[in-house]
This record gives sequence, structure tokens and C-alpha cells, in this order.
Amino acid sequence: MKLVVVAILTTLTISCREAYKSPVYPQAGANQNSDEEVTDTPDTGTDIPVLPKGPDPFEAGDHRFSLGMFYEGGFSQSLPASEAGNFLIFEGTFTLSEASAEDPVEGRRLARITYAKQLGWWGGGLLHDPAIDLSAWSKLHISLRTENPDFADLSIGMKDSKDTEVLVAVSELGFQADGTWHHLSIPLGDLTEQGLDLSQTVFSLLLIGRPTEDAVSGATLEFDNVYLD
Repeated sequence: MKLVVVAILTTLTISCREAYKSPVYPQAGANQNSDEEVTDTPDTGTDIPVLPKGPDPFEAGDHRFSLGMFYEGGFSQSLPASEAGNFLIFEGTFTLSEASAEDPVEGRRLARITYAKQLGWWGGGLLHDPAIDLSAWSKLHISLRTENPDFADLSIGMKDSKDTEVLVAVSELGFQADGTWHHLSIPLGDLTEQGLDLSQTVFSLLLIGRPTEDAVSGATLEFDNVYLD
């Protein structure tokens, strides 16, 4: 199924960006190339809880790329620590936190967006400076959950160093604000067909939304399990 591209922007001016740097996700170079369970719990002779691995668990031999944030599972390749990005919050339109939840998609944590500023839109993304080459990868995966309709009009995409930005509406991927996890897969070929240059990626993940007119601060959207394959 061909995805509907909802926005192609060649100019994006953000006057104020807040950088969010996560310290808790697996670092580049860590031994993530297996499907073994990982736990911080010492061996005390008691049962160790099994961590969730997501809808498509990594297995030895899989071709999977970790962006260094919002993913705790195994991978075959990841960004060097020197190229790890910063997650930018545009115009203070939301806050971002990491939560230890009873039901993350994979690992121990999930990321939570809390709507904070009524500008008629909200947005943020994972920025890389210098640009990174993602041309060897074919799909972007992300899991989303919310029960708040203010997040129903959400688009996900990428941006290159030429300021070409391509976004896809998550409603086209089957996402609904129904309080359950939705596991989404975006074919990167659909983005490159619209002019995106993956070899010069500056935003490997963009989240842009337009809440309803009566949206109030405090509404939340959770996401997890972000990787490429």
C-alpha cells in the first residue's frame, strides 16, 4: 500500500529549540547483537522478570539499526557515540520524559510526550549534526499509544540537509487514539520518492502534530521501539 505523504517542506524555521539528551539507552558499541535477556537485577536466587522484546524481537543475523534513543533491544548496527543525536522540542510545545512502565513495548522504559503549549501545533525530532547516512535502510519502525484524540492528527517523517522534510500521517498506518499500542512501519522508499535524501539525514525522526482547537495541556502520547531495518 502506498502511503499518503501529507507534507513536503523545503523550509522549516524553528525559532526556539530545547534539546533533550537521553542518558539511559544502550550505548553504541554495546553487545546488543544477540537475543539474550539483559537485566540489572543481581542474581539473588529469585526469579528474574523477563523483559518484553517487542512485536518483532531481534535475532542473530537480523539487519537492524539503532538510532541510540527510544530502543533497548538488540541491533546489528548503531550510531557511533560521537554521532548520537539530540532530541529537540520545537517552541516548547511539549515536554518529554522517560518512564518505567508495566507495559513498555520492549525493554524497561518508554518515552512520554506531554502536550504543553497551545500554538495550534506541536513537534520535535531527533537531530544529527553532522548529517548521517541512512540510505542502506528500508523501513522506520515506531510504536505509539494514546487515548487522547488531541494526538490523533500526528505525522512522522524525516528531514535531510537540503531542508527537504517529508511526513506521513500515522492515520494512514492504522494508528488510532484508542489507548492501545500500535506498531507502525514506514517504508523509507516512500519518503525518498518525494525527494528526501537519506544519505544526508539531519532529522532521523520527526514527530509533528496538530491538536484539536480545545486541546488542553497535560495530554500524553507514549512511544517506544524506534529502529530501522
